[in-house]
Amino acid sequence: MRHTVDLDVIERSEKEPTIIEGYRHNLPIKRGNLYRSIRHKLGLSRTAMAALLGIKSDSVRYRERMKQLYHPAEVVVLWKVSGMTPEQFMELMRDIA
Repeated sequence: MRHTVDLDVIERSEKEPTIIEGYRHNLPIKRGNLYRSIRHKLGLSRTAMAALLGIKSDSVRYRERMKQLYHPAEVVVLWKVSGMTPEQFMELMRDIA
């Protein structure tokens, strides 16, 4: 079976770009997540990490999956919890950025 596309459809799509529902766009792949990286460095479960930070384990899961932008206060808390030197922490930040 041969499929053809009408030229009007092509011209219209060039003028009015639309997002096709269900289409997975080629977004840049996230290199890493600060919460996940620190948790793995410390060898903690999500529950243990949540207890260390004083938040719910669901919050840790959400932050590991979705978090891309970090508040400066968050970064400072994660650095202090990690026990890393400033140089080690900056190297970790460079690796995941």
